[in-house]
Order: sequence, then structure tokens, then C-alpha cells
Amino acid sequence: IQCALALRGCRITNHCSYKTVATTRDAERLMAHFSQLKPALLHVAIKRLATGTGTGSDRSRLWNLVKVAQDQLNRGGSLIISGTSRSNVWELPSVQQLCAHPQLNSTTHRWCRMQIRDPVSDLPSSTSTRVIASFPVQAGDTCDCADHAQNGHATYNRSEFESVNNYLANLMLKSF
Repeated sequence: IQCALALRGCRITNHCSYKTVATTRDAERLMAHFSQLKPALLHVAIKRLATGTGTGSDRSRLWNLVKVAQDQLNRGGSLIISGTSRSNVWELPSVQQLCAHPQLNSTTHRWCRMQIRDPVSDLPSSTSTRVIASFPVQAGDTCDCADHAQNGHATYNRSEFESVNNYLANLMLKSF
């Protein structure tokens, strides 16, 4: 998404990878950096965990990402969090606590609306992305597809993910 926004003329500083917040100290350093940088928008891309409930390291990193996201909101900055709707990350208490924040709203965006098809069946994709944002984002959860691919674990290539990122970047630019 950062590349798509940069191509549209937005100044992007990308610091927040999953490994950047491995420890609480890392998260505190990142929050101090952002407090000086004062980004208008922070995008957090949530990835799947290694196992069903995640390892201790996974949960710790997510908790640290939640703290960084909460800090962005506390400073009055905008926040957008995105990840696949099927991810178990949304069920973790730290992420649920953040998603319950009164400033945040949730939308779902179906990949079939982005003309993405399942690579195996060639049916419209049943995958969707969940977006949590501190500003209104138009939902993309309805479709007119007669049928969807049933394979929820299809392997998509890079161009499908680029389509999703471009779609989300356009949504952000329209809404932000």
C-alpha cells in the first residue's frame, strides 16, 4: 500500500514491519520516533500468525503494534489497519481491544469486487480484507457474483496482492 500511495504523490515513511516491534523497547523507540515525525497517517498491515493462536513472540509483536497504533490515535493522527478477514489475528485480545476503540470503524472489502479470481477454479475469489480505520472508509462487502471459489487457501500471485493494495490505497486517498 505504501508504494501505491507514494505513486500517487503521498510522502511515505515506512518503519513498521512485523520485526520492527519485536520487543516492548522496540515499540517505545518507534513511538518516540513517530512522536517527533508526527505522521498524519499510520498504516499497519496485519499478517497471519505462525500457528492457530500464535507463538508468544507473535502475540508480543501484535501487542506492541497495538501500542504503536494506540499511540498514533492518542496523538490525534489517523490510523488504518488491514489484513485478511480470515486471519486469526482479529481474535486476539490485544487486537480486539484496539478495534473496540470508539474512533475506529471496521469495513470488509471482497476481492471479487477487485476482479480477482481464484487461481485454481477461475471463479471469483471468496477472499476478503478487513480494514479498521479512524476515518470513514466506504465498505466493499457486497457483490453480484453468482458463485465464489470455495478454496479459502488459494495461493495468489503478486499481481493479485498488488491489486488489493492499489484498491486499499485508492480507498484511503478518497477517504483521508
